Amino acid sequence: MKNSKQARPAPGDTARWIAEVYDYHLAQLPRGHAPSDRRILEMAKTNASFHKDSSAIYQIAEDVALGLLDLPEVERRRLDASLRETFGFSCIVFLRKSLKLADDILKGKKILKASQYYAVKELVYSGALEQEVCRACELELTSFEERQRMTGPSLG
Repeated sequence: MKNSKQARPAPGDTARWIAEVYDYHLAQLPRGHAPSDRRILEMAKTNASFHKDSSAIYQIAEDVALGLLDLPEVERRRLDASLRETFGFSCIVFLRKSLKLADDILKGKKILKASQYYAVKELVYSGALEQEVCRACELELTSFEERQRMTGPSLG
């Protein structure tokens, strides 16, 4: 990524980026691996291409980028470098909103909506956050859960 203010990629470029990630995962499946896993990846790739002209593609890209955080670091860096070289942008482009929210929590901001809760929870469990930020997020997740129990609907 050239700078942190890089504009969001066009929806079509984003859809191609997602397809490349799914192709990578398909290529990593060992021979004889469960056919259902291959089918799930193919369906996810088809779903992303269906949304290529929609703003929903960015939520799909954020979910895919969060999934990349589960890869071993060396593998993730190699894949991200390849994607950056091919498409001109990194997976961080799609994680900016979630990372900013985590940073805001460190500064004392509260989680206000379930969508924020789930975005932060995903980041916490991905291991992508520094320890201090992670701890602040964990505390705020617990606080949000308590507020929900006392005032509103369940998070499910």
